[in-house]
Amino acid sequence: MSRLERERWALGQERWPNLQIFLSQDVYDAVLGDPKEFPGKIREKLSAIELSNQLDITRECWDFLAHFKDRYDDWSFLRDGFGVSGKPPSDNRGKGQMALSRMTNLYGILAEGIRAELPNWKPTS
Repeated sequence: MSRLERERWALGQERWPNLQIFLSQDVYDAVLGDPKEFPGKIREKLSAIELSNQLDITRECWDFLAHFKDRYDDWSFLRDGFGVSGKPPSDNRGKGQMALSRMTNLYGILAEGIRAELPNWKPTS
């Protein structure tokens, strides 16, 4: 493991610990896998997680998206900081957009589940 990979993993542990655990242990193969299967796999895993933990994961996902909004190393961070598996696109043009797009989809699924329980929930509440 390179120094940069270790630094990314450490940042994930420090800043987004619940999101890191969820992505690296529960859905590591779904995040960058088949986009059609992604929502179902996420919902399946969330059904086994307590609401308080779902809230933490969702807030951290919101923060992750804000942090990487104007950066282009999100693909590498998903791989090294969160331990997700999957292959990058064949060309570099869609690399960043794909990783952030998946994380945006993840946030939407997480928020949808929480709003089913807490209708007025917002990520900063």
